[in-house]
Amino acid sequence: MGILVWLILAFLFFLSLYFVVKAAVRNGIVEARGVRHEASEGVPHVRCPACGATHDFDAVKCPNCGHTGEEG
Repeated sequence: MGILVWLILAFLFFLSLYFVVKAAVRNGIVEARGVRHEASEGVPHVRCPACGATHDFDAVKCPNCGHTGEEG
């Protein structure tokens, strides 16, 4: 019974560690991409390198020009 408690505690510890590291990595990526936070919306935005329009960080492509960020 004692080993089961330790396994559950270890699982919870590593699960919480995963979420902390995931958030830190995402914040680092957001900061490296030059993303700015809109004060009114709280949604991170990024400027399109092709047309200069601002759009959501999670958008697959720019809604203004369709740029996907892929080269070629």
